Amino acid sequence: MSNVIQFPSKINQDWFFFEQSLSKVLSQMDTSDKFQQHIIDRMQVIFNDYDFSFELALELPSEYLEQVSAEMTAINLSLQKRTHALLLGRLSLEIELAKCQGYC
Repeated sequence: MSNVIQFPSKINQDWFFFEQSLSKVLSQMDTSDKFQQHIIDRMQVIFNDYDFSFELALELPSEYLEQVSAEMTAINLSLQKRTHALLLGRLSLEIELAKCQGYC
């Protein structure tokens, strides 16, 4: 039996939702529109760089499919947590850099 398991099974962080959340955070910071747009532009590049998708094709007997799917879900969640942490850390650095460059 041939089963294809996409890894990660679903991209939970697409740019549209990330940008909306980022815009809300930046708008509460009392900074200029130019500053906010600079951060959004920089984070879009970073977001795309950090995006990870991989398709794994396995020939699995049906009795192993559930176990492998559960393990792939666990790996996917770990990668999502790691990516979130990387994005938040990078956002902090980009904000500091933009302030130093005079975008405020």
